[in-house]
Amino acid sequence: MRSKIGWIGLLVFALLVTACSPNPTASSSNDISVWLSIPILNVKSNDQITLADYSGKTVIVEGMAVWCGECFYQQSQASQALAQLNRDDVVYISLDIDPNEELPLIAEYAASNQFDWVFTKSNPELMEPLIARFGRAITVPSNMPIFLISPQGQVSELHTGGHTASQLIELIEQWSGK
Repeated sequence: MRSKIGWIGLLVFALLVTACSPNPTASSSNDISVWLSIPILNVKSNDQITLADYSGKTVIVEGMAVWCGECFYQQSQASQALAQLNRDDVVYISLDIDPNEELPLIAEYAASNQFDWVFTKSNPELMEPLIARFGRAITVPSNMPIFLISPQGQVSELHTGGHTASQLIELIEQWSGK
């Protein structure tokens, strides 16, 4: 009986040490350079990209899903906003955050709606640090979550709720430093 208690005690001790130890993934989750460099697939071009690829530009990233009516509203507003902006300085990225949606469906959605910006599919490697940085609201497409990255690499807080074209332009101009 004594040896069983000894092993149980050792197991409990090991679990406590593990639980109390710093999580290297969690601490690196807020290291922007780490999660900006995680590869994701541009479903329209079939190229691997990273958010860091757009360094020096203002990047707006929206969480979305093809079934999300609110997301479609946000994207129609984004289309209007992008028509008024210098696309050499601004990159808009729709990040599909629904783990059940397949790449061809996302590409077809973008094409059929004539959305002419980057569409990507998230992956667990990217979602973990995004959740660590922004909370679970980033995982709910109907929240219409967006965040921005300035040309200098600063990341905004998470914005939720619908944004009109003029509100998107204002956010983009604010984060571009203009």
